Amino acid sequence: IRMQQKHFRKEMDSRLVQRGAPLDIVKSLSLTLEDWKLATLRQQTAKQKTALTSFERDFYVPSCHDLLSGDGQHHLLYRFVEVDHIIPVCLAGRGGFDYSIKDQSDHFTMILNVLPFEDRTYILAAANPRHRELFDQYMDSRTQSGLVLLGMIESWMVHGSDHWFIKPSVWDSIDSARKTKILGDILDADRHIAQEYELSILDNLRQYILDSIEREHHKEDFDEPTWRYVEGQRRKLTRHPEPATG
Repeated sequence: IRMQQKHFRKEMDSRLVQRGAPLDIVKSLSLTLEDWKLATLRQQTAKQKTALTSFERDFYVPSCHDLLSGDGQHHLLYRFVEVDHIIPVCLAGRGGFDYSIKDQSDHFTMILNVLPFEDRTYILAAANPRHRELFDQYMDSRTQSGLVLLGMIESWMVHGSDHWFIKPSVWDSIDSARKTKILGDILDADRHIAQEYELSILDNLRQYILDSIEREHHKEDFDEPTWRYVEGQRRKLTRHPEPATG
């Protein structure tokens, strides 16, 4: 960049002098150039600093108080779900989405945890108390059945946190096209945890839940929207990513 400045300034000096421009104008000329990559990096760094400051204020400090104070007062909202089945993925991170209520816009953020143990799985979510109603609605609607809860976890894996570890044999059983699609979708910042992921990731668990529903219920046991949802989950097992175009 300095060599470019020197060359540009020399060329401008020459042209101005040839046209009879006063030398004091030439001496006052300055040029500032900035690499666009460095500018983008500075913007991203500033954005991350803001996000870390917000996370410390809204989650880290309140959670430390809840854990260490011993006064019985909670500064975060918590939801704990125990599943009597092994979900073959361990996840930790956060996810959220933008929303508007009465022309007021805000961002809802949750802490997400999926912790499998020897014969069961624990799911822990946390949110800031100012989002109590939205947090309750989200968790109530997504923990009403095993099939819906499975969809929530898969959404967390793709739309929430990329910090997860899956049982190798489960990942190996997924075909390469679907793996590529999953890993690509993780990078899509426009997705969020209020959206259900369109592909199946935990196939064996989904099939197990669907088989249990089929054994224990008939179509007549469900209303039409519920049955359509069950059938949609079954179609996920055979759905393949759309081929790339262009």
